[in-house]
Amino acid sequence: MASRAVRAESTVRSDVDPVRLLYAAAGLLLFVLMLVGFQQFYLHERAYPAHPFAPPIRTLLITHGVAMTLWVVTFLIQSRLIVGRNRRVHMAVGSVCGGSGAGHGVIRRTSVSP
Repeated sequence: MASRAVRAESTVRSDVDPVRLLYAAAGLLLFVLMLVGFQQFYLHERAYPAHPFAPPIRTLLITHGVAMTLWVVTFLIQSRLIVGRNRRVHMAVGSVCGGSGAGHGVIRRTSVSP
């Protein structure tokens, strides 16, 4: 009886495009750098260098910070969806986030004084 070689299945996908992995790694690096760079904003509600937010623009700064944080998180999620070959979910998230990006432009236009 001939012996069969048992082929071990690897948990690492070898068919993933390295460029897709690069985007996922860049998204993770961007997220970490954002948290480190804006730690005063996130943890202490302070502007750089440790100054409190000016009351007239406090709401605008917080709105902008939340919107940009969501953009970076979305970039990280979107790149992970493509690496994981979840194109349908990637497209759905992209449609929703495209609308929110347009909304951010409207918020910016209406909140900036002439």
